Amino acid sequence: MRVFRGLLLLAGLTLGGVGTPVFAAPAGDWPCIQAKVPELSLGAFWSGPPVDEAALKAWRETPEIAALVASVVSRRTPVEDAEKRVTDFAAARKDDKAGLTLVFAGAFAELNGLRATLINGIERFTRNQRQIAAQTNKDRAALQDILAAPEKTEQQRARIQELQTKIQWETRLHAERESTLRYVCETPVLLEQRLFAIARAIQNEM
Repeated sequence: MRVFRGLLLLAGLTLGGVGTPVFAAPAGDWPCIQAKVPELSLGAFWSGPPVDEAALKAWRETPEIAALVASVVSRRTPVEDAEKRVTDFAAARKDDKAGLTLVFAGAFAELNGLRATLINGIERFTRNQRQIAAQTNKDRAALQDILAAPEKTEQQRARIQELQTKIQWETRLHAERESTLRYVCETPVLLEQRLFAIARAIQNEM
């Protein structure tokens, strides 16, 4: 279906090369339906022992905890497996609330940082899409000007072919990138869900 829509868009560009600009520039840098929340709040995920700035760094100092954090935050690890690894860690370290708190601190620090990087990437994505759209509109306007001339030189005919090819490529690029937007926008949400699952698994063991 996405390919079909892309072909329709290309057809609209190439049939005669006239009409209004194809693209409207986005109003802002955040394109997602989800509200933009640049930073996560500890309190939204954690009701256990206090987690301060020191804890958000100290988890790296214990190799076992650092290794566990790396495994549970990895998107290659299914959430169910991440939860089980937390359970196994707790079973091996009975009543180690301090250690479990550091696991959460590490998971929060890593996932919150990764999520912030993704949000910045989404905004760069939007700015790039806007640049592609602006260039396509500019090329389309130039094509319309040449097509409006009653008689065309050989140079103008060559320029028409060049612009049509360029517009087709720009449109395909824009459409292909746009088709990934839903997945891109869902990624920060998936990280939040992973963090919530990890926090719940940890607190269940306390």
